[in-house]
Amino acid sequence: ALAGDIERELPRIETFNIAHADPAGGAAVIDTVEIRVASPADVVRASSVLRGAIEPYFEIALTGEARALIAAVATVGARAKVRTGGVTPELFPATAALVSFIRGCIDAGVAFKATAGLHHAIRAAYPLTYETGSGRATMYGFLNVFLAAAFMRAGLDDADASALLEERSADAIRFSEDGVSWRGNTLDIGAIAAARKDVATSFGSCSFTEPVDELRALHLLP
Repeated sequence: ALAGDIERELPRIETFNIAHADPAGGAAVIDTVEIRVASPADVVRASSVLRGAIEPYFEIALTGEARALIAAVATVGARAKVRTGGVTPELFPATAALVSFIRGCIDAGVAFKATAGLHHAIRAAYPLTYETGSGRATMYGFLNVFLAAAFMRAGLDDADASALLEERSADAIRFSEDGVSWRGNTLDIGAIAAARKDVATSFGSCSFTEPVDELRALHLLP
C-alpha cells in the first residue's frame, strides 16, 4: 500500500523491480499498488503520477462518497479495493453498504479486490485476532463476497445479495462441474469466470492456510 508522497515512492518501486528482475536477485516484481483515496481528485492525481506503469487498486471507504469515487476509478480505467473488516467489530461494514459498493462497481464496470476480515470461507462469528482470549465478531466469508458479486453481475437483486452475504450455511452453496447454486439461484462456469475477471478479482487474508484449510473442510479443495 502506498501512503503519502506517491512521487517519492514510485522511484523506489522501480528500483526494486530492476534489482529483482534477475532470478538471481529474487525474481520478484511489484506490479500493483493499493492507494487510499478520499476524493475523485485523489484518484485522478494518483493515476497521473503512476502513468500506467503499475496497476493501482484505489481503496474506497464505504460512505456516501463511495459512488463518486467508484466513478472516478472507472474514468481512469483502474480498480477498486474495499475493506470488509478489521481487528475490532466496528470495522466490519454493514451489509447494505457492502452491497451498494459491489453494485456501484458492477454498474461502473470497475473490478475490485476485498481485504481485511476475509480469513474464512463462510460468514460466522470468529475471533478477531490470533491472541488468546481475543474478542469475536461476525465476519463475512470470502465465498459469500465472491458469490454475491458473481450473482449480482448475473442479475441478482440487492435484497437477495444481502441475504447471500449474510448466508451462514455452507450447505446452501452447492458447487458442481457445471457451476454453483445458492437457494434456487444458479451460475454456470462461464458466468463465474467472467465475474472473476471483471468484478471480484481477489481477496486478502492474514493467513495463507486458513482459507485453504476451510475450503478443504468443505470438500471444495482436495
